[in-house]
Amino acid sequence: MITRIEITNLMSHEQSVIEPADGLTVICGPNNIGKSSVVAALQLLCYNDTSTYVMRHGAKDCRVVVETSDGHRIEWARKNSPSYMIDGERFDRLKGGVPDQLHEILRMPRIVSKSGKQEFDLHFGEQKSPVFLLNESPGTIAQFFAASSDAGHLIAMQSLHKENIKSRKREKERLEAEKQELKSRLKMVSPVDAIRGEAAKCSEQFEAISVLERESKLLGQRITGLKQAAAETERLLATEKVLEQLEPAPELHNTSALDKTTAEIERVTDLIAACKAKADCLRQLQSPPELFDTSSLENSCTQIEINQESAVCSKAKLGALSDLKAPPVLQPVGPLQVSIDELERSSNRVRSLSCRFKVFEGLEAPPAPLPVTELAETIQRLENEYVTLTAIEKQSARLGSRYRSLHAEIEQWAKDNPSCPTCGGEIHSDQLICNLTGDQETAE
Repeated sequence: MITRIEITNLMSHEQSVIEPADGLTVICGPNNIGKSSVVAALQLLCYNDTSTYVMRHGAKDCRVVVETSDGHRIEWARKNSPSYMIDGERFDRLKGGVPDQLHEILRMPRIVSKSGKQEFDLHFGEQKSPVFLLNESPGTIAQFFAASSDAGHLIAMQSLHKENIKSRKREKERLEAEKQELKSRLKMVSPVDAIRGEAAKCSEQFEAISVLERESKLLGQRITGLKQAAAETERLLATEKVLEQLEPAPELHNTSALDKTTAEIERVTDLIAACKAKADCLRQLQSPPELFDTSSLENSCTQIEINQESAVCSKAKLGALSDLKAPPVLQPVGPLQVSIDELERSSNRVRSLSCRFKVFEGLEAPPAPLPVTELAETIQRLENEYVTLTAIEKQSARLGSRYRSLHAEIEQWAKDNPSCPTCGGEIHSDQLICNLTGDQETAE
């Protein structure tokens, strides 16, 4: 069998390599691309016919190389005259003939009639010629069978062809029976279309429910925000009312006299400290010479100093207290302490509110409150939507139950029919459901 064909500078082929597959090889394509040139190349290789017209324009030589499955390599070449190279051995000066080894390898010779006047080309057919021998006379056909050593093979081929026809008829009957069986199986799976419709409706309703759930969550978040804003407003109003109920702080008296007294006390304190320092310094001195008894004089001096200091202090106190008014009558301190505690808490709230105010300064002014009627309508609409959502959830539960039931039916059908009645492939319930849902979405 030929396994490789190489054509170089022959007719429309500059350099072509064809590797035929096992069995039948068909070369197809548009007109004038070189299909017939492949047949002409093989004819030149087998018969060495006239080849003065086959070389491409501008080429110096042309060649056809064939390799066979049993390891032979045959090359036909033409430069000035045709020559062969068979398994490395060169043959030339053939005078229109072919080497004897050629047909022993290829086994593709022309068949010559017994009279030697006519040749039959059994292996090649012209492009526009009828099928082999169909356009020949009965005498010519008889001469071919008389001369052909392959007549027995042709009769065997005819018998084999008849047997093939019978086999194909039996195959046709088998396929018809299988066709009827497939039709019956298709009737069995016809409810799948209805299931597909139900599944599509379930998918649509589930999507609608999902949208409503998202809208419901969004509305719930908005309502929660409104409630928080209302609670904060009520708290701020209550704080404002408490602050309005506080009494103003009492008016403070003039403290100038008290300041003077405090300054005088500080001055006396400094004087006493200076005297103590002097006394500490005097203690370090040596004892004076013994004096007469001066205890009485010392006592008198001490008393005089004490009296002078008392007089100075009394004058200072009298001067400080002379300008003061009588102290007011003291009130119970319990309510005052409560007020002070409340003021401290209020001060803390004011600082907290100031901090919040600084944070909120960059914010835009809050929108004007909507009319209560719109809020009531919104609440009524929400209640209606809640009722609708409840009904949809019940319907969703029913559809979910129906979906699970259909899923179980499909799984049971897949278990009862493990292979596809159309293609014979294995059936998976999950893949079948996905295909049904995907087909429905594509149709939509």
